[in-house]
Amino acid sequence: MNESTISDRDLLGIDLFADDKDDAGARLSSSRMVTTQKAHACRFSSTAHDIPVGARARVESAIMDDRWGRFSVCRDCLEGWFRETEVPLP
Repeated sequence: MNESTISDRDLLGIDLFADDKDDAGARLSSSRMVTTQKAHACRFSSTAHDIPVGARARVESAIMDDRWGRFSVCRDCLEGWFRETEVPLP
C-alpha cells in the first residue's frame, strides 16, 4: 500500500485508544486531521520527535483518568502503524 492510498479518513478510522478504553477510562471527545500551525510533539512514537509547521497530523482530545488531554500524532507515524497492522480499508 502506498501513501496515496491511505486517506485522512482511513487514518481517522484507527482507534488509538483501543487498549486504554477500559483501563484508563478513555472517552474520546474529538479526533480530526489538521495542518499544523505550530510545532507539536508527536505522542505516538517511542522515538520523541516534533511535528513541523505545515505538516498533516491527527489531533485527539479526550478524557483519560478523568482529566482532559489533547495530543497530536504525525501522519508518518499513523501511516507506519496502519501499514504494520494491515488495517483493512473501510
